[in-house]
Amino acid sequence: PRGHNNGNPWCTSVDCCEMKNYLKHRATCQVRVQGGCAICRRIWALLQIHARQCRRDNCVVPKCRQLKELL
Repeated sequence: PRGHNNGNPWCTSVDCCEMKNYLKHRATCQVRVQGGCAICRRIWALLQIHARQCRRDNCVVPKCRQLKELL
C-alpha cells in the first residue's frame, strides 16, 4: 500500500508524515472530538477505517486493538 513502512520511525512517505502530524496533534489537542475538533474527528475516522481492515494480532497503530473489539 502507498506509504506503508512497517512502523519505521524515519519514514519519509508523505502519507506517513501526515499521519504522524495527526497523532502529534491528538496528543496535545484540548478540544478533542467531543469538543468539535475537525482534526481529531479525522484521526478518529482514520483509526476506525484502519481497525476494520486490520488483521494483525499485534498491530502498532494506536487504539487498533480496542477499536477492533468495539467494531
